Amino acid sequence: MTIKVSKEPSGLGQIEKCFLCSEPTRYWNLITNYPVCTDCAKTRKTWELTLTIQNINTAIKKATGLDSDLHKFFGIYYWGGKAASLFDEQCIHMTSLNYPTTKWNLDRWVEDFTYRIEQTEKEHGKTIQELITDSEKPHKPNVVIDISGRIF
Repeated sequence: MTIKVSKEPSGLGQIEKCFLCSEPTRYWNLITNYPVCTDCAKTRKTWELTLTIQNINTAIKKATGLDSDLHKFFGIYYWGGKAASLFDEQCIHMTSLNYPTTKWNLDRWVEDFTYRIEQTEKEHGKTIQELITDSEKPHKPNVVIDISGRIF
């Protein structure tokens, strides 16, 4: 297993949801004290159990191939980077990365970013990569006005 897990003793009440995929599980990573199902323990990495800006950006790069720049500004998290600059809204309305306070695990952060990509593509009728390329092209003004006010 990539993530070491231990089965909780029987009779401990309610089954928890896996920190990574939200499936019910009775297995736990004892270092982080997060529930991790056996499927995720086999396929995921231990670093994914720690929510940091760097880990979230790495997971987004892995899932989408795009660079993201999650950052905190005046206590609230925002998406940044070329793709995020095209989103209608970059604000995530989160003040903490701490799970379970936020109820967002790593997959939920990736899901939010990919959802915003899908919405942007749908709105503009182009892939996010096409939109990024278009935004990087120099734009020629349609109208030029000289100092005297003449329009060309």
